[in-house]
Amino acid sequence: MDIVKAIHRYYFWYFLIPVSLLYSQGILEGTVVDSKSNEPVIGANVFIVETDVGVVTDKDGYFKIEWEKKLPVVLQISHIGYITRQLTISLPKQLKIRLVPKVLRGEEVTILGERSRSQAESSTAIDVIDIEKIELQGARDVGSALRRISSVVIDETSSGAQTVSIRGSNSNEVAVYLDGVKINKANTGIADLSQIDLNSLKRIEVLRGGNTYLFGQGNLGGVLNLETQEVKENGFSVNFSDGLSFEDDQDLSLIGKAVLGPLGIGGQLSGRSRAYEGRTVTSSLFAHVLGDACFESGKLSNRWYNMRNAITFPSGSVALGDLQTITSFRYLGNLWKTTGWDFFGGSREWTETNNFFDNLDQKLNDRNFSYRIGKDFRLRLLDATVQLEYEDKRFRGDRTLFWPHGDYATDFQSEVTRTTGALAGVVRWFTEEDNPILRRLQIEFSGRMDDSYTTRREQQEVRHLDGTTYGIWDNDGSNTNRFFSRRLGLRMEGLTNKFGYRAFFSQGNNRRLPALNDIFLKATTWFDSLRSLPLTPEILNSTELNFQVSFTEFLTISLISELMFTGAYFRNNYHNKIGYLPLKQLESIHEPPHPYNEPKADIRGLEAGVLASFLENKLRFQINYTLLDIKNPFIFPNRPGFRYVTIVDLDLDWIMVSYDFFKEGEQFVMGSFYGRLFEARENANLSITIKKKFFGFNVSLSYIIRNIMSKEDKISEEDFDILFFNYYQQYREIVTLRISL
Repeated sequence: MDIVKAIHRYYFWYFLIPVSLLYSQGILEGTVVDSKSNEPVIGANVFIVETDVGVVTDKDGYFKIEWEKKLPVVLQISHIGYITRQLTISLPKQLKIRLVPKVLRGEEVTILGERSRSQAESSTAIDVIDIEKIELQGARDVGSALRRISSVVIDETSSGAQTVSIRGSNSNEVAVYLDGVKINKANTGIADLSQIDLNSLKRIEVLRGGNTYLFGQGNLGGVLNLETQEVKENGFSVNFSDGLSFEDDQDLSLIGKAVLGPLGIGGQLSGRSRAYEGRTVTSSLFAHVLGDACFESGKLSNRWYNMRNAITFPSGSVALGDLQTITSFRYLGNLWKTTGWDFFGGSREWTETNNFFDNLDQKLNDRNFSYRIGKDFRLRLLDATVQLEYEDKRFRGDRTLFWPHGDYATDFQSEVTRTTGALAGVVRWFTEEDNPILRRLQIEFSGRMDDSYTTRREQQEVRHLDGTTYGIWDNDGSNTNRFFSRRLGLRMEGLTNKFGYRAFFSQGNNRRLPALNDIFLKATTWFDSLRSLPLTPEILNSTELNFQVSFTEFLTISLISELMFTGAYFRNNYHNKIGYLPLKQLESIHEPPHPYNEPKADIRGLEAGVLASFLENKLRFQINYTLLDIKNPFIFPNRPGFRYVTIVDLDLDWIMVSYDFFKEGEQFVMGSFYGRLFEARENANLSITIKKKFFGFNVSLSYIIRNIMSKEDKISEEDFDILFFNYYQQYREIVTLRISL
């Protein structure tokens, strides 16, 4: 039947084209499709250069222009998400025009029903990082993959942990998701990016701002959404890197994929080692299993991720070991003859065993279970995303402290749980005009309703070596929190003969409950006056304005392929912001930092960026800049006042040269005992990659220099007490080899 249709279509056009040339010589028509997916591009602007004649493609990517003057003409086809094309048309004919996608900041336009959570948050600033490209630029971990975004700051510890801040926020305000599972620790609310293997990822989405309601509760700083690779074709790859500057600096990753009809399965095994402070080595082993099943009705995905980590001394003794396991499944597609369904379930369990000190044995267990049902709706000029959620967080800690004289020990046990049920939704009213100058106008309302229940139980006993105990005490408590958050957004986008633009305004509020560890520290302090002051939820009122302008007029008069400007203003006003009193303010070296509510705190900031591409996108130049105004550095420590990144990439198909330079302003760094103001710092990274194909294998060899300007730097004893100078901050040279089939 398909062959008959094809023959019929062939002869139809065979006879129709001559007739069109005789009777309809002024009609230009055709379709515009995505060069990768071959899907129609909806809303592409097609017009004749140096005229006002043009149209917008319909839902099938089809366009038709009636031209009464002489041919040839130059036809320009553009869309904000694609590289602009120009074609010279000498004769009327049925055209099929392929547009090449380009990476842009902001919302990605997708077909309703296939939209991800990040795409549904259309009044939120989004950066998308392609892992395949960023690896060629010298990235070996998630932290270094984010280094080019000026509003993102990565904090590293001497043990190798990496935490993230967005727009000056604290690390426990940024939610990090791996395939839909939140990897932030239930106890502290902080995510460790070093526990994620970059080789397993396909892309990273950075959602900047505190009003991301479809990604759970309390994300006042933003969201990192990490997506692992998919199984779309058979393949095998080996990635190996070796540090030339340090002995204990290696990475090895093996990845295999197989597709059988609608089913696909893949697996990955990776290992790495890192040296810190010249005395400890962190070794990590990653295992990843993924499966995809594509049906006519939708797609079913399953992921299993496992990470084992250990810190060892030169003697070989293990000081700390942790284990993390993540499991998830997701169905995205149609159900009961309706479209736009999203079913998700996931779990994360993390266990740490710590005997870093001779007199301390500690075991921590941190679990998180989450379930989600989402549905997309569309009715005329309205579309919406509605989501039901359930989350269960559990933390348990067992600690034994052996006193120096050895007569007795203190056993301490803590268990804290928090369950949350939520309803979240985004409703968008939009209008699409035939006039390309205002192609789309959208008003968006988002809301989120949370109901959380928290329980805690602590027990402590002093135990003699003979087994007798005394001084036993229990501390139990529970509380319920219910609140509603909302956001209002306005978005506009369009295209003129010279530039395309996109802008949105967003204003809303959000809330964050105290972390389970904050509740524990408050309940167990030695000071009755501090224990009696309850911790209350933080409230954020946020406003942001973002714009993007992409010029196209240079495409025909110079070597510039693309020129784009971006900018943003944001203001985050906090009420009852949780801060921490350092030890010296409590006059006790035995008391950890104590959480308290600061009545008011705020962060204001500006973001700006420029991107220029030359020689058909072979040469790219980019500058990103973020300026922060932080009123209280004790509440938001370790945050530079400004940060800018300059990027130069040269890609000549067989060789790629990538260079980036960053500078950060001075920052107030808070230690365990005191704080200190650190001066501005700057550094640079360089990578050179050669890409070739041998006997059907894709081979790339990279030479990478990290922290070029730190080659002669030495850390002082004064700095060591407050800021550990670790592997990530040191000068190092690395060679990376990648082979794939």
